[in-house]
Amino acid sequence: MAFVLFLDRARNESPMILSCTGHRPHRLGGYSLMVELRLQRLASTFLERLVPSKVLTGMALGWDTAVAHECRLAQIPYVAVLPFPTQSKRWSMHARDRYYDLLRTAEDIHVVQDDPPAAGDVAAFHARNCWMVDNSEHLLALWDGDATGGTYHCVLYALERARPITNVWKEWVA
Repeated sequence: MAFVLFLDRARNESPMILSCTGHRPHRLGGYSLMVELRLQRLASTFLERLVPSKVLTGMALGWDTAVAHECRLAQIPYVAVLPFPTQSKRWSMHARDRYYDLLRTAEDIHVVQDDPPAAGDVAAFHARNCWMVDNSEHLLALWDGDATGGTYHCVLYALERARPITNVWKEWVA
């Protein structure tokens, strides 16, 4: 009953643009179908709770693509925010096929920088995360609390910008 009341309340509020950040599969148990399906279930649960009108996703492997997948199923418009056009170049064929399928159904694709970065340069990824936070009202994170890496820096940036953050890590490890 409380869950239904929460959803009714959320639907009556003004539209919310949600951004997301989270770890890649190697930090979540590996590149398996089981991990992918668990990520999708978790994303679905929190999209239902937060009721966004639109979602901004960085389209990285793991949490980002799981959120995009669930947005598509729930018919929530999503914007694919790419750090650079060739983000998926080194991914497996399966991952690239899924990525391009998700890009085809995105409401829009926003590319932060035209040229791929030099090896080890994370500036484009950071710029992508900042753009998402700056253009949203709330951040949905799958963050383990480690104070290193892109997910941490995105969460930190959202805190600096006073964006509400829903971190679903406890639900992931439960």
